[in-house]
Amino acid sequence: MSRLLLGVLLACVAGCGLLGPPKWVLDFPSSDATYIYGVGSAGVTHDHNPDKSKKYAIDRAMQDLSYQIKTEVVAISEMHETSHNTTLRVDSVNLTDSDMKGVEIVDVWVDKKGEAGLKQRTWVLVRLPHSAVDKILARY
Repeated sequence: MSRLLLGVLLACVAGCGLLGPPKWVLDFPSSDATYIYGVGSAGVTHDHNPDKSKKYAIDRAMQDLSYQIKTEVVAISEMHETSHNTTLRVDSVNLTDSDMKGVEIVDVWVDKKGEAGLKQRTWVLVRLPHSAVDKILARY
């Protein structure tokens, strides 16, 4: 019983942000063996709506993830550009909603105290499996 209580207490302390920001807020992850990650944040909206702040943070995390994928596409295309005499730029790579269909929201954290910047900033961590990224890369 005491272990269960300790576990619940620790989860509450961590979830409430009493231990400071999650590691991914201060040290953005980009990729590991299984996933590619994106991080986004948004400040308090003019109407102080936390759902809007979360939505904007998710949008920015998706943009971050999308930019990383596009950069990878460009890097791969540059290896082949000498044989095809073509140049691909990041802004010319188009990703569709179906490309991003497998994105998962891993974590959401609201900086109530301003430990990672401004107070009340919402942070979101998203990820996409490399298998989905590989399908995108195969088109280029």
